[in-house]
Amino acid sequence: MLIARIIPKGTDKMLSVLPRSSDLTDREIFLCFCYCGTLSKAAAILDTHPSKISRAIKYLEHKLDTQLVQRNGKKLVLTREGEHYRDSITQAFKEILAEEYILKKKIFKKTIKIYYQNIPGRLFMENVLNNCIVKFPNITIDYEIMPYLTSDCLKDNCVFIGNGRNTLVPEDTIRKNIYSDSLLIGSSIENPEIKKGYLYNIEHLYDKKIINCSSYVMQYLDDTGISHDTNFRNILLSVGQSVDSIKFGVQNKCLFMTCHYCFHRTSFSDQVLQIPIKEKIDYYYIDIFYNQNTRDNAENKMVIDYLYREARAFFSSFRKTLPG
Repeated sequence: MLIARIIPKGTDKMLSVLPRSSDLTDREIFLCFCYCGTLSKAAAILDTHPSKISRAIKYLEHKLDTQLVQRNGKKLVLTREGEHYRDSITQAFKEILAEEYILKKKIFKKTIKIYYQNIPGRLFMENVLNNCIVKFPNITIDYEIMPYLTSDCLKDNCVFIGNGRNTLVPEDTIRKNIYSDSLLIGSSIENPEIKKGYLYNIEHLYDKKIINCSSYVMQYLDDTGISHDTNFRNILLSVGQSVDSIKFGVQNKCLFMTCHYCFHRTSFSDQVLQIPIKEKIDYYYIDIFYNQNTRDNAENKMVIDYLYREARAFFSSFRKTLPG
């Protein structure tokens, strides 16, 4: 049977519900005495005799080999050790009670599913995931690596972090850009098809052997700023941002496209010639995707806003580490 709450004292905010039965431990009885102030008030709260409260405190003192309570005139007051012990167990006791309340009331944590793309999303999530779990203790963060954005990533209570350019995304999907990085066009230094220092037009590269390492269809911007697909005719491989595909391109003297930050995490910088082109290549994007229902939920909104702020700060700082 459950009875009254323990009333907080001072700035402490310990809200707890204690049973009348003898299941209470000596430390819990001691804590009840601390917040009631007297043996009689604690006994009334617990529906027992003050002598039981007194015996429990004495037994606890014996077990700890420390005096927790001393008499000051007609009053019992905490010693310095008693105050320290009270403070040390208060937070732990509150957490235990909170978990018991969740179990008794069948109140389970809300779950948010976070999907993130292997290279950009993982780079970010590995740095922020633990902080996110700590910041939102009442929310279960479920996460999974995904190679690309799918319809499952856009269900209610789901968030996708990565590049969604190459996927048909519903119009009502919310997309927030958190980072963009210019693309790098490169080839092996020994590639006989590429002239060193030559300024290429995009169409000059259409018939070259090319590996698309960028995970979405390459585009370029013309002089008016209009975006155009670069329909290369001889794509050997189209695999997302893969270090292995860059390595394959270098070893087989193929032209490849990738984003700067992915390329500079490899060890091939000294083996690659960056090809200058006349047209501006569209940027590589990392975004957060989710649907309207997900955003409308208050708990989800807190997590999304936190991830967005952290991602903006993380990639802004990361951008400064990139060459060029």
